[in-house]
Amino acid sequence: MWRTKRPPQPGKQNGGKSTRKGVKNIVTIPIRRRILLPEGETLVVKIMDAEQVSGQWSPQLRLDLKVLKGTYAGQRVRDWSDLSVDEESGQPYIEEGLKAWEIILAANDGDAKSAGRCDCTPGPEPQIEPYG
Repeated sequence: MWRTKRPPQPGKQNGGKSTRKGVKNIVTIPIRRRILLPEGETLVVKIMDAEQVSGQWSPQLRLDLKVLKGTYAGQRVRDWSDLSVDEESGQPYIEEGLKAWEIILAANDGDAKSAGRCDCTPGPEPQIEPYG
């Protein structure tokens, strides 16, 4: 049977005393607190970035939002919404009436025509189908 010597534990050297006279072994880790937005709060936001990502069960739309007005102005929020998938083509799209649609509609001041033209990814092919 092999026996190994345990490595010394921090603060336990010299009988539990500090290794340097008058200096304690302290680790300082800063804490950054996020403001939690209350559920049901109405917010005025701007979509800063949008990206289609793979979710656990289906494709999702990841939105980076910035609160523009009110108590939480300047606060950044990240939100994920499920995308629907066309059964024939397999193409993901934002379905009217679901969460992603409501966010994009709200970010376009309720204008469904503007919201339907939203292109959430740079490049030649938009990820969102035109409305109407």
